[in-house]
Amino acid sequence: MISIADGHLGEVRKAILHPDLVGQASHPATATELAGLIGVLIRYADRVTSGFGIPDDRAAGIRRAARRSSQNLRKAQQSLRVPTGSPDRGPELAQAIRATSVSLGCGLDLLASHFATAPQRPSTNATVISAADTGRSLLQLLSDYAKTAAHVAQHASPQAFPPLAKAAFTAHLNGRETGPTPVSAVPLLRVPDRIAPRVGEDLHEALEGITRSVQRLNSTPTNGSVTTSRYLARAATITCHINDRLLCQLSRRMSELDQEHIAGDLLHAAATTRRLSRRWRTVARQWLSLTSQFRDPRNGAAEDASDLIVRLGRLIHVDPDWLPHPRWTFRLIEPEQLAPSRAEAALIGLAALKSAEACNHIANDHRAAVNDIAVLSALQSPPSPNSRPRPSAEILQLLQRYEDIQSVGAGAVLRLGEAMSPLMSESPQIAAERGLIVRRTAQRLTTSDDFPAPIADVLATPRSASRPQTQQPPNSKGRTIH
Repeated sequence: MISIADGHLGEVRKAILHPDLVGQASHPATATELAGLIGVLIRYADRVTSGFGIPDDRAAGIRRAARRSSQNLRKAQQSLRVPTGSPDRGPELAQAIRATSVSLGCGLDLLASHFATAPQRPSTNATVISAADTGRSLLQLLSDYAKTAAHVAQHASPQAFPPLAKAAFTAHLNGRETGPTPVSAVPLLRVPDRIAPRVGEDLHEALEGITRSVQRLNSTPTNGSVTTSRYLARAATITCHINDRLLCQLSRRMSELDQEHIAGDLLHAAATTRRLSRRWRTVARQWLSLTSQFRDPRNGAAEDASDLIVRLGRLIHVDPDWLPHPRWTFRLIEPEQLAPSRAEAALIGLAALKSAEACNHIANDHRAAVNDIAVLSALQSPPSPNSRPRPSAEILQLLQRYEDIQSVGAGAVLRLGEAMSPLMSESPQIAAERGLIVRRTAQRLTTSDDFPAPIADVLATPRSASRPQTQQPPNSKGRTIH
């Protein structure tokens, strides 16, 4: 919604440069819409002032700046000469201001929907929205919009210009970054290039290739392809099976290094991964029974899943040319050769953790393909004159099995992350990657119970442009697989 509001704000700025600016700005509708925009900016300032009800202790200065900006915005709103009655839609300038106000207000409502309104709890994103960095960004946004409103006010209602300019300046000063940006912007939907497996890769080359394959799998949706989903279910089965053997070998190595507590935790993680592999095998067989008439895909996500399997398999198997085929040896590499030290064990454990998360991503991205196979089954079934087409029991069972895999898969990632924590804590970079994967997985587990408050509930809450809103603190509680 903020992006939409920015687009409308661009239209307002274009109108400011129009030769007929004075005529458009003096129209009664322009003053009415400008007052509405200032009212939305007051709501933003008040939300930042209150920290959305759960203020961040590090944002005290930001909240003070938001309070001063809110006071100046109120002065500007009160000094506007808003005509009584219901003016017409007005010129293009007034319409652009109105569109900006509506979309900007909707953006605030979406942010507010993450916070507690009985009986819901705040969402997992609530603390991010109320954090100091977010408050600073919202102040900068408020500054940009107040500055444009001040330009309009110069011609629509000059007495409103000074407080608007003060509000924009105050927000700008405190909305600037005073140090390094804590979060780096990353290009959206950028899929890294594929690195095809090759014979003779060393450990670091293999781990880089595994990371690349996981990134590509996590970035590329299956787009509802039933053949791709079938293939990925089989690939997830093999990946979990290899991870099981990998963790067992790592457990043996930890025992050799007298790290019995880590060895025991790794065995528990391996057992969970083994159960997950069996569940994936059941899903893969069901896909095969539903889509046996279709051929396997040879590129895209299927190729990335194949690369992942090949590299994981070559880590654990003696044969450097290993491929997932019955004719290839299944003799495992010795634990001491697999992980000579704790450092190598941490790297291999991280690769297993990343591949486990990739399997969870495959499980999460199944609905479009299941819907397609349900439609295909309905079209192939004889029509019934007295009832509408419904998903077959087999389709519903497939959905249920995916939901089961999602739950077990998340548990497997969390258990593995916990088991590898003592090893990975010795490297800050590896520990950070482990923590990110664990947090992402834990957040997905709470999604169904922690979804933001319904937007209707938020919109139903009465608001006043002249009264700050407060929230009560939440209660404590390369190769294709054959």
